[in-house]
This record gives sequence, C-alpha cells and structure tokens, in this order.
Amino acid sequence: MAFLIWNTWQKATFSHGFVSPLHPDIIRQAAAFLPLVERAYEEAPENEALAGFWDTFATKEEAERKLTWLFGHTYLTEPSMQPYIAHVAPHDRFIVPTGPLALFLHEWTDRLAADPSRWKEVEGLYTSEPEVPERVKEQNRRNYELFTAHTQGREVAYLPDYEALRGFLTGVLQWPDDDNHTLPQFRAHRNFVLLVNREKGILLAKDVAACIADPDNPLYRPEEARRKAFRLLTEEMLCPPDLLHRCIANGWLPDASLSGEADSWVQENADFIARHTLLYYYRGD
Repeated sequence: MAFLIWNTWQKATFSHGFVSPLHPDIIRQAAAFLPLVERAYEEAPENEALAGFWDTFATKEEAERKLTWLFGHTYLTEPSMQPYIAHVAPHDRFIVPTGPLALFLHEWTDRLAADPSRWKEVEGLYTSEPEVPERVKEQNRRNYELFTAHTQGREVAYLPDYEALRGFLTGVLQWPDDDNHTLPQFRAHRNFVLLVNREKGILLAKDVAACIADPDNPLYRPEEARRKAFRLLTEEMLCPPDLLHRCIANGWLPDASLSGEADSWVQENADFIARHTLLYYYRGD
C-alpha cells in the first residue's frame, strides 16, 4: 500500500523533487488505507478473467489492446507513463521502457505469460539489435585496445579537466588533434569519466568523477559526492546508462543519499531508484 501511494506521488506531473518512500505522511496514509483494502480484498470476487490473461490472445487486435493497457493504463505503469502516452506512436511503445521498473513490453510479457512464445508473433514487440557497420566495429576494437593498453586493462579512466581529456583522446587514442575530434564543447567542464567497451566504443561523462568511489579514481571527493551522488540516480543524462550500471553494481556510489548523510535505504535500493526515476535514461544507449 505504501508503495502504491509513493509511486503515485513520485510520478505526479507537477514539478517536485524526489519523495522519500519512508516519508511519515506516506506511512500514515498507507496505515489508514490498509484496513479498507484488506476488507475489500476479503469480500471481492476472484477475477477469473485475469487467469491466464497474458498466456495468449485470439486476434492481433486483442494483442494490441492488451499491450496498450500494459504500456500505460495499469495501476503500476500509468503513474510513470502518463506524460508519454499521448505522444508515443503504437510501434514506438516497443522501444520505450515502462515504469516502474524500466522494462520493455516484451520483458513484461516474458514475465507474465506462462509460455511467452505466442507473443513473438506480434510484429515489432521483440526488437533486434541495430546492425553496426564493420568499419565502426573495427574502430571500437582499436579504441578498446589502445585504451586498456594505457590503463593496464582498466576500462574506466578519470580525467580532471579538458586539457587532460584532449591529451587522452589525441595521445592515447591517437585521434586527430582538431576540433572535430577533441570535443571542444566540453572546455568549460571538468571531472570527466571515460568508459570503454569493445563493442560500443567510448562513452564520456562530465562533471561526475568526484562522486564515484572507484578505488582507482584519484578524483573521488567524498564531500562533493555527499552533495551530488544521489543526482546520478535521478537526473536524466547526468550519468550515461552503462556507467551508471557499473557504479551501482560495484557499489561506487556509497555517498548517494536523500539527506547528505549515510543512507542505507538508498544503497540497498539504488538500482530500483534509478530504474523508477530515469526509465529510458536507465536503459537507453
């Protein structure tokens, strides 16, 4: 009950900050509603229409109705998807992750259906990876080899300012030293993080290195991290998804909190907070 109340408040369409699920008002409201819901649950008839609801569909139109409902009209998904429903074309629903867990529709049907194979008949529901040209693949592999040769195998590098970034791009990665390759638009930024992937190439984040408690990060600053690290979990485009996932998996955001003090709830639920808040920016490449 507390989750349903918090989910509705957190996804309210007016501008507001992150609402703590442990806020006393939410706990009190949940306690007031719970007896009513428990009585209704005991008295309500069993909904036989939903037994096996996701196991199959009779027609293409029925499949469309079910997916439309799931995308943004259930009690779980509507709070997150309400701002997007009117703007998303029917087939684009398949490439937009839905709240509260930033799951694509095919990931929901995989979990809900006893045998999800029938849903593979819906055109576009299961999207394929885009084809990457061989030229790009080769460049990504070269970047990976040069990067990891310089960092003794590490896939993350931390750079304090633009001059260090430009030096890394031209000296380590051997990119041409001109404005088309050295990202001059980032001159005013600092605390860069570079993440390399053999298949995807180079990923860049700016102004976040001080928040990342990687043992190999010389730029980590606990005091700054206490002020800013929570934003990496909740602010769109501040931390690219691949880097964010690595930080969460490795426990590199120990200072992320709502209060600026140690917050075990945030640490235990960091992945959920990021999924729930960022949606596409948690999953997007």
